[in-house]
Amino acid sequence: MNIRIMLYSRLLCPLGACLVFFLLQISLLGCGQESNSSSRNTEQGAIGFQLVLEKRSPVNENGVAEPYQVEADDRVDHVSVCVYDGETLLTEGGPWNWAAGSGTIEGIPAGPGRDVVVLVYDASQHVLYRGQASGIDITAGRTNDAGIITCTDFIPVLTLPIDGATVTSNAFENQWEAVSGASEYNLVISENADLSDPLDDTIIATAQYRRYGLAPSTTFYWGVAAVDEYGNQSLRSDIWQFTTESTINQIPSANIQSPSNNDSYNLGEAVTFSGTGADDEDGELTGNALVWTSDLDGQIGTGETFTKNDLSEGTHRITLSATDGDGATGEASIHVTIIGSGAPVANAGPNQRVAVGETVHLDGSASRDPNDDPLTYSWSFTSIPAGSTAQLTGDTTQEPSFVADLAGNYVVSLVVNDGSQDSEAGS
Repeated sequence: MNIRIMLYSRLLCPLGACLVFFLLQISLLGCGQESNSSSRNTEQGAIGFQLVLEKRSPVNENGVAEPYQVEADDRVDHVSVCVYDGETLLTEGGPWNWAAGSGTIEGIPAGPGRDVVVLVYDASQHVLYRGQASGIDITAGRTNDAGIITCTDFIPVLTLPIDGATVTSNAFENQWEAVSGASEYNLVISENADLSDPLDDTIIATAQYRRYGLAPSTTFYWGVAAVDEYGNQSLRSDIWQFTTESTINQIPSANIQSPSNNDSYNLGEAVTFSGTGADDEDGELTGNALVWTSDLDGQIGTGETFTKNDLSEGTHRITLSATDGDGATGEASIHVTIIGSGAPVANAGPNQRVAVGETVHLDGSASRDPNDDPLTYSWSFTSIPAGSTAQLTGDTTQEPSFVADLAGNYVVSLVVNDGSQDSEAGS
């Protein structure tokens, strides 16, 4: 591994953030060399970049964010840089003494859409900051510019319940700030302050978690770590505690009465939703306590019944959530499919004026199918002048013809089929 450090720093501290610059010139020879620098792949390029560390500002007792008054985060120990092609690790360099600045990664197989991920560690190999540049095209024999990669705090900040709070069991959620670059989170809940022997040690996709069935009159401890799409995990957050009240709040029930599970409707057709909610403590739940959502369209209604005619095409997972006065929520779900207007549309072409005895050429090429399925054609006369013996030639082709043997109006109809259904007639 070759490393050359140029000692230079610049500090910017606007309200709410502090940016620390260090300049670093690196020739990367890490574990990626073994699989990507062999004679089997001679088409290689490099990536040049700059790194910026963006630190979350502390909040004072008045709730105002203040800039850092220190030159650097003294927890930072070293940096690693990884280059990915999709989920495949191409090159990994490091660790190096802490610096964030400019660098060059060499020996990268040429190709489009490389992702550069920067991980900033403490001395215990915990990730503190993370940055990424995506979609970098690598041209063989060139240093390709990835621009400035900003490394931001990768450690979640807990928000609710506040540290030391008392909560009603089954009526609260653990919540934290979403982390840039995180695709999921590792949450741990334990009765032990060091999070040993956890009740929950789970991976979830959102920055909130509802845990049912916690014991009453008990103190619990919890913390969260961020995980990126490549499996890199942050240092765990601060550990907070909460205590459950002596009374357990029962979870309400939700029941969907209509539509039935797996019902289908045409696009634009009215769908009537009806359901109920009940709670042991609060009794029947109505109004805004009942919320209906679709995994495709979001919230679609509230209350015991409503009608909706603008559901989007596709299969929806419809969920009715019933929430009691203490915030506990019960759910019920069904699937409803909205069938789009998949029928083809026939277009017989523009009107024409011709002389008696001329051949009329028709054109159905403007007909279309919303799913781009191949079409078959069926032409026919709707009306012809009295006494005419006109006949269509090629009445199952895209461009048939006939001879206008008498003066008058000839009305021709076209129906197209996409292999499963006919269009309405076009003329």
